[in-house]
Amino acid sequence: MVLSGNSLTPSRRIVAVLLGAAASLYVLVEVVSGLAAVTAQDFWGLGFGSVGPAMVFGLAGAVSVPAGKLSDRIGRRPVITLGFIIAAMGAAGVWLSVVLHWAVVFLLALTFIGVGVGILRLVKAAAADIYPSHSRTKGIGLVQMGALYGAWLGLIITVVSRINAHTPAFPWMATAGILAIGAAIMQWFLRPDPLVLARVVEEPSSLVKIDYNSTLGRPLYKILSETPAISAVLVTICVVYGVMVMDMSLAGIMLVGMGSNAQTIMMVMAIHFTGMFGPMRWAGQWAAHYNRKYLGIAGLALVMVASAAMGFAPVGAFVLAGYLFLIGLGWCVAWIAGLGELMGYARCNERGALMGLADMGSDLLAALIVIGGGAVLAVYQAKGFAFMGGFVMLGALIVALKWWPLASSHARHNG
Repeated sequence: MVLSGNSLTPSRRIVAVLLGAAASLYVLVEVVSGLAAVTAQDFWGLGFGSVGPAMVFGLAGAVSVPAGKLSDRIGRRPVITLGFIIAAMGAAGVWLSVVLHWAVVFLLALTFIGVGVGILRLVKAAAADIYPSHSRTKGIGLVQMGALYGAWLGLIITVVSRINAHTPAFPWMATAGILAIGAAIMQWFLRPDPLVLARVVEEPSSLVKIDYNSTLGRPLYKILSETPAISAVLVTICVVYGVMVMDMSLAGIMLVGMGSNAQTIMMVMAIHFTGMFGPMRWAGQWAAHYNRKYLGIAGLALVMVASAAMGFAPVGAFVLAGYLFLIGLGWCVAWIAGLGELMGYARCNERGALMGLADMGSDLLAALIVIGGGAVLAVYQAKGFAFMGGFVMLGALIVALKWWPLASSHARHNG
């Protein structure tokens, strides 16, 4: 790491460690998404398949804010390392529960995985710490490229498991091994801690102050009340994520209705994840150089149009993959633009909590939208489902047009 004046040049080692951490997280996310429901069905029957993913992502959202606040106080490295350890224990626990067919161990393991996922999402905050304010979105975008590689690897592991049905425990042990290695790499190679580096640049006075309270950021309610524009940005981030998750659910239902096999479904999802994370590096560069309000509106509009098209145009698996790619791309652009705005209003010791709030809101809203979408789907079929997604996105667009700040703001707290 090089410190020059009031800006940072992150070392390749630190960037590589964070990129690998993002990849490891999405290996776990894909294995959970692809296999947790199947494993739950093996234990309790067909009607309980949603228990696995719901537990994991519900707990991930619940721990996001506390984990973010903790990382704002003691540093990113110890908290993210703990997340790796907890997630590895959870994956190993699922492996043990499958081998021994212990349902109680499976539930406990899912709890560990959910907590681990919620903590590991703080990789974004660590990436924001190691870049100066003018290139922070570029850094986050570069690190989040690792999610694409992890998603692909997780899909490969899941497909191999589906093909070799006689080895259902293998993916979980392989994932546990990846996470354990990630914990060791994080602990030994993410040095110095990204939060320490950010404090050197953004709060140089903290080097001489020893007051305990000087390391504490503002409470979340105070950040939101002092900068109302943050609420509008948070709403758009959460809504676009929720609609994207709903569209993924609709795509799965439509593919099953077409008679697609597991391999086809996984390929369609791989194309979707490529749209989500493949352009992330370039989206980060756009958010650093262009007006983020217009960039966010463009992403929201793309998701709205592609979501509506899923229900109102005849589709096959190939066309559906194209729509999902566009939805992923729209989310990517809107998300990085919104995240750039949030980081512009937060001090370094507030980023973890603020990003955790965005993650928690996204998970909660995604759950509500998917539940509502399921009710709409039962009555109005795919067209009603798609119309709901487009209508919700229209609401997000109105919020962005009216309340998203026109000028991208870099608060005085940033370097």
